[in-house]
Amino acid sequence: MNKKEIYLSVFLLAVAFVILLLTLFPYRPDLVITNNPKVPPIPSVTPLPSASPVIILSPNISEALKSPQKIIGLIDKSWVFEGSFPVELFDSQYRSLVKVTGLAPNWLEDDSKYTNFTATLNFSTNQTNGYLKFKNDNPSGLPQNNKYIDIPVFFSQTDQSNIKLFYHNSSKDPNSLDCNANDFINVFIPQTVTPLKGSIDKLISQFFLTDKIYGTRAKTFILKSAIIKNGLATLTFSDPNYFSSGGSCRVAIVSDMIRKTALQFSSVKEVKFLGPDYLLEP
Repeated sequence: MNKKEIYLSVFLLAVAFVILLLTLFPYRPDLVITNNPKVPPIPSVTPLPSASPVIILSPNISEALKSPQKIIGLIDKSWVFEGSFPVELFDSQYRSLVKVTGLAPNWLEDDSKYTNFTATLNFSTNQTNGYLKFKNDNPSGLPQNNKYIDIPVFFSQTDQSNIKLFYHNSSKDPNSLDCNANDFINVFIPQTVTPLKGSIDKLISQFFLTDKIYGTRAKTFILKSAIIKNGLATLTFSDPNYFSSGGSCRVAIVSDMIRKTALQFSSVKEVKFLGPDYLLEP
């Protein structure tokens, strides 16, 4: 056998050996190790949030609230004591707009976690959003037992009237020489309220009830009726605690605040006060 035949025989044996290996050990791409192996994704599990203690059924909380607004929903019975619990509405600056009592009369009827409740909100604001706070009724009074939840809400401005409240700005009269209403602020009141009566009621709550000296007496200073006829606005007050009486300058300021607040309405040309003999008298 010459060299050529020897080389050919070796080559054929090598080819036969490779074919044998491929037959015994076929190629499996899934066993190839790379720098970036494909790992099957691990299913992600999102835990369910814990049940809310308050569920609003009506209105749709994503829609704007308007005064008066009735709230209907479900509340955790552990938040209720003797059929009630506190509810408070705040504006976007977290200033309180109204505090009411939520009513849950059926809180002891069965063993379920929730009970039905209702709450009615009468409020006025020029803000577009705020917070509705639900609190648990905590008869123990212990701070560690207090619970609350804040629910973001929106306010409807279509049912609000922009009015002026006139008052005496002492910074404009540091020497107390002018006994009149020399300034005003703009506020909103619900359109469902008669504008004249609503404005005077708002004046009483905004300024008279917050007076550091006379605020307690103002609690019984109430506008009983406001009637406009032929341009004359007749305002009838009750004042059993003599809020409207006092020094001549103070009486003049209170009278001017009411009168100018009433005269802002185009239908009012003149204002008349009715009430006890001492009403708005020094």
